[in-house]
Amino acid sequence: LGCHKDNGVVDPQTEVFIQYRVNGQLVRIEGNLVPVNQSTDVGIISRRSQRGLFLNNFYQISGRNGSTNSIDLNIPGDSLEKRSYYLNDSIYSQSAQAGVDIYHNDSVFRLQNSADFTNIIITSYQDGLISGTFTGAMSNYNPSSNSFTQRTIADGLFKNVKVYY
Repeated sequence: LGCHKDNGVVDPQTEVFIQYRVNGQLVRIEGNLVPVNQSTDVGIISRRSQRGLFLNNFYQISGRNGSTNSIDLNIPGDSLEKRSYYLNDSIYSQSAQAGVDIYHNDSVFRLQNSADFTNIIITSYQDGLISGTFTGAMSNYNPSSNSFTQRTIADGLFKNVKVYY
């Protein structure tokens, strides 16, 4: 399935959200598509990106809910399909964009430890909107103790997120 350009308008009656649990704590980001460049934004966006000459293309599904909770689901590739995308720390280190970045309680958790993984499943891709599920385990590295703290991501769900190409 490819992406298409259009006017970027999602019907205001369409429910758009990303939700997940971080170590049991529910995080839900609702809204329509808004710029998510600033930490104070609330909203969701999905876009295709290309970084640098040697790095892979990827799709990024981003949700921001102020500065304390945000998520970036990064799926490597030139197109999106209804399927499962399993990512681990070796894929993350190869592409530098694959996987998930979670900002939770002022800490960043990502695929950076051998036990880390993410499984993102796109269950629906219709009319430029994607929906799906995700789970995983991500780590935060503490250089002062040279140790990782892992967080479990469960019950991840994204619904009706518009894809921009």
